[in-house]
Amino acid sequence: MVATLRAVQLLAAAVLAGVPAFGALIWQPSLTSLAPDGDREALAEAQARWGRLLATAAGAALALAALADLLRIAASLRPVPFLSGPHLQTALALATGSRLGRLYALRAILALAVLACRPWRPGRRGPTAAALALSLLLLATLSLSGHAAATPGNPVWPVAADLLHLAATAAWYGGLLCFALLPWRTLERGEAGTVVPQVFHRFSNLGLAAMAVLVGTGLYMAALRLYGLLALVEHPYGQALLVKLSFLAGVLALAGVNRFWLRPRLARQPSGPGPGTFRAIRWLVTAEAALGLCVVAAAGVLASAAPPQGEPVRLSVTLVDHRFDPATLEVPANRPVRLTLTNRGSTIHSFVVLQMPHEMLSGGHQHGESDPMVVFVQPGQSTTVTFVALRPGEYLIYCMIGYHREQGMVGTLIVR
Repeated sequence: MVATLRAVQLLAAAVLAGVPAFGALIWQPSLTSLAPDGDREALAEAQARWGRLLATAAGAALALAALADLLRIAASLRPVPFLSGPHLQTALALATGSRLGRLYALRAILALAVLACRPWRPGRRGPTAAALALSLLLLATLSLSGHAAATPGNPVWPVAADLLHLAATAAWYGGLLCFALLPWRTLERGEAGTVVPQVFHRFSNLGLAAMAVLVGTGLYMAALRLYGLLALVEHPYGQALLVKLSFLAGVLALAGVNRFWLRPRLARQPSGPGPGTFRAIRWLVTAEAALGLCVVAAAGVLASAAPPQGEPVRLSVTLVDHRFDPATLEVPANRPVRLTLTNRGSTIHSFVVLQMPHEMLSGGHQHGESDPMVVFVQPGQSTTVTFVALRPGEYLIYCMIGYHREQGMVGTLIVR
């Protein structure tokens, strides 16, 4: 649920910012090549209708998702019936008395303020500029309530990079949805078709710049949050990032097709695209929009997942008949621990930690954070697990095979 709410807010914010950006940077300049009557007015009005529909749906979705997220947080703070009087009181106190709550409330207000500017109307520079400024503030509320704001030390640069990342996403994906919803039937007839190459070229250039910003800021933020390439495969945050990158690679592949195949094809058709070219444009834009939706969904998962807390502490334990060597281990709380267990005994052994709240990142068996941590190791083999101990304390280690525990195969794990 958390990932869904975050993804909805990211997508809706991108659309709200993308609608005025597409109109101001792509659509209106492209229409200037047409006569100021006839097709030009029809195209402007048709795009305004789709822009209004997109922006209204995005604004409503963003306001509702921000409110739902605020109510969810309030419910986690006070175990009372959902939407009961005490629950709503907690939500109100959160929205007015905490920095996080005020950001959520401001996000919903800014979404409605962008809609009040009616940025989809053609040729209205003042309201469009106001909508773009308010959209940037709206995106800032996402950066200030996300992982970037929690960066240790001075978070100014991480927040700025995250805001730039979100702005590039809005310019690309918000504009892409507007592109996909162009009035294609009108564009496919007569002089109106000459607008398509201009829209395509302008959006291609904007998309290229946005992708460069996305990749650059993404690499910077990944370097801040991941302790190395190993985190991409052994930590849930890194795995979600890999999924996002795989979808983004598909987007870049389509961008390459657009840039190096479709763009030259359009250049050879100065009087307007033919039916085959129109179909190719619509298919490629639709495919990129579908992949972009997957990118935004993966970003929602990333926004709701806890990033790694640093490079893992590396420990090794040897299991022999019938003891652990060493028998006492010390690990830090809330930091990944990479533990290698080597069985030098003549039979199978296990490494069991009792009553330690933990999160298993890779290897081992876990059904809940309070369940025992259990790892089995065959004789002559090694097994590596990565986990995070969530609470300081001293916890019993033992082997659960046969009577190994009674024979002295016990130890202590100290979490500091």
